[in-house]
Amino acid sequence: DASDPAKATDTTAPAKPVVDTDLTGKAGTKDPVEVSAEPGSTVALYDKDGNKIGEGTADTNGKATITPTVDIPEGNVTAKATDASGNTSDASDPAKATDTTAPAKPVVDTDLTGKAGTKTPVEVSAEPGSTVALYDKDGNKIGEGTADTNGKATITPTVDIPEGNVTAKATDAAGNTSDASDPAKATDTTAPAKPVVDTDLTGKAGTKDPVEVTAEPGSTVALYDKDGNKIGEGTADENGKATITPTVDLPEGNVTAKATDAAGNTSDASDPAKATDTTAPAKPVVDTDLTGKAGTKDPVEVS
Repeated sequence: DASDPAKATDTTAPAKPVVDTDLTGKAGTKDPVEVSAEPGSTVALYDKDGNKIGEGTADTNGKATITPTVDIPEGNVTAKATDASGNTSDASDPAKATDTTAPAKPVVDTDLTGKAGTKTPVEVSAEPGSTVALYDKDGNKIGEGTADTNGKATITPTVDIPEGNVTAKATDAAGNTSDASDPAKATDTTAPAKPVVDTDLTGKAGTKDPVEVTAEPGSTVALYDKDGNKIGEGTADENGKATITPTVDLPEGNVTAKATDAAGNTSDASDPAKATDTTAPAKPVVDTDLTGKAGTKDPVEVS
């Protein structure tokens, strides 16, 4: 009998493929990747962690165009070719996928009306996973957070939010930073607490003695007489102390103070401090000569 024919088998793996596409800036995309490999072989594409992210077949010219099934992760991408006999090549030299696309500019969602001077959390919509920084009108960073999978970052300011425009920028894992968001205006609508007149005004009516008032630091403090006339003004220092020299002699009666902050919000009036006059008049002088005037009702002039 004729012997059984010997079966010829292919045990030679394909040469390692070459990733032809420059993957600079292609991380995060599904851009097609061209690979040179043994004609007819099945070419698989792998991310840096060895996960298969696409597959194609090399044509008669040894070119496979592979559309990734997921966004290409940052990092090295390799390809392997498997021939019809199941022999798999070594991995190609890696091609590095980088992300050069900045995130879209974020959106500050929180209405900052009345939020100046507070540390109220600010919600920002930004690229998921990006680091979102919050900036005041002068470009100082006042807080930072990370956008969750829904693209929401809640940022608690590290300082009281200054008045004026607040913006946000998003930076992705590759270090690409977005343009600044459209500004959200932080305003101060809170009036200062009512001041306190610290100086005892007993005996101070008729004088221009300085009057000390406790008020919101930085506020402008005005002093008023009992009729509501402004009689002096000063600025509260960082300790909340304003020393006001009256512009006129203090009238007798109640004296009050009001504080106005930089945003123009004015406090209620302080509790009144009563200015009194405890100085006796100088002794008078009888100017009329009273010789011979006893027993009369003649007018007497006194100065």
